[in-house]
Formats: sequence, C-alpha cells, structure tokens
Amino acid sequence: MNRSIPFALLLALSGCAGPLESTITRGIETRAYPAELTVIYDDRTPLFGGDRIEVDPDGAVRWWTDVPATIQSSAHPEDTLDDQADVPERPAREPEVVGRVEDDARLRLLRIVESIEPWSRRPADDDEDTRLERRRAHLRIVHRGRNHDAWQWADPTETGRNRITAIREWATAAIVRPARPPEAPPPEEGPNPMLTNE
Repeated sequence: MNRSIPFALLLALSGCAGPLESTITRGIETRAYPAELTVIYDDRTPLFGGDRIEVDPDGAVRWWTDVPATIQSSAHPEDTLDDQADVPERPAREPEVVGRVEDDARLRLLRIVESIEPWSRRPADDDEDTRLERRRAHLRIVHRGRNHDAWQWADPTETGRNRITAIREWATAAIVRPARPPEAPPPEEGPNPMLTNE
C-alpha cells in the first residue's frame, strides 16, 4: 500500500506538461500567440558570423547579421573557430532589420517551437566531434521572465521543422519588412560648363 502512493504521484507528474509546453500547446489550440512568450534564435560565431533573430509577443522582430571575421594571427585558433556554449549576448548595435510578423506567421512559429521541443532537448557535447565549423544554433524562449535554452549543431545540410535552424528559415519568409521611402529622383543633367566652347 505504501508503494502505491509514490507510484501514483510519479505517474501523475509524468503526465503533466511543464508550463512552457502547456503555454505553447494552448496557444496553438486557441490560435492565440501567448502574451508572455519571446523567441530568440542565434547562430553567430566569431569566425563564421551568423544571425540573431528576436520575436516579441506582439510580433515585432529584430534581426542582426554578423559578417564572418578574419583569423587574427595573435588569436588562439580554438577561440576563433569554436562557438559559444551559451546563447551569445545581444549585439550592442542597432539591428539591421526591424519588422513585424502577422498573426498567422506567429502561429507557424509556435508550431515550429512545439516540434523542436526545447523543454526536453538535452544535446550531447561530443568532445570527439572534429567538424571544422562548430556552429551551434541556439534557441532561447523567454516565458514569464524565465529563460529556456536549447541548442543544436547547425549543420547546413540538415533540414526539417524539428531543427532549430527552422526558425531562421521561418523568419526569412515571414518578416514583413518596413517599406523603404521612395528614392529621390536623380538631379536633372544640364550642359556641362567644362564642355561648352563659349
């Protein structure tokens, strides 16, 4: 009899989804993006550059792009080639792209996050991995003031909705970029005083 109480408690707890998973599932079911959910994608490395994309609950998007850097002769190669184990800090400069995504696009983003399952992702950091480009795709979900971080090797040959890099692909298609102001017409060309014979 004493064994059945802990077993029942364990069974009940294993069937319960965590707060983040529940919030995302509820958002998909009700077709309403959660008001307390921010999605951050970052695959930047010192050598290869990369992108940081932030999606706020209201649909505002900020996108930074780092260009690849050259290897400095004084730098340790491992510091230049390897990436960061944690989500890199937000760049201090203004984002290169500021835009907005519509409600349907935010719901597609929720479905991608659900398929990635960041709440259960525990990647192995294999010290024997000898790939030259050790680029991680980081995913940070900010939910009710708490960070939920996950990462995955960002192999460009692998695709699929359950890949963290699917968020970058989603952003490429979903962002409504602000309209550029019309360009000023070129100045009218008159006679060149240097070419006249007067």
